[in-house]
Amino acid sequence: VMVFPNPVVDKLIIQKLEVTSKTALEISIYNLVGEIVYRVHGTPCEAVDCNLHTVDCRFLPQGTYWIEISDGKRMMRKHFVKQ
Repeated sequence: VMVFPNPVVDKLIIQKLEVTSKTALEISIYNLVGEIVYRVHGTPCEAVDCNLHTVDCRFLPQGTYWIEISDGKRMMRKHFVKQ
């Protein structure tokens, strides 16, 4: 799974999810204190490509965050910086 750009200004792109149209994902963003500042549930196939998803980060204040992506069987965490 790739998460970019890092640092991000407005849109964080999640690529290479390796999911199908029936895969339910949970995407969560945590601040450094561990508080959830964003969470979405659903399938990524609302667009043409199931393996590409974007997260609008314009609402986030500048700082460092953790993104957590889970499909119920696997979980991936990465940190990113919001400029």
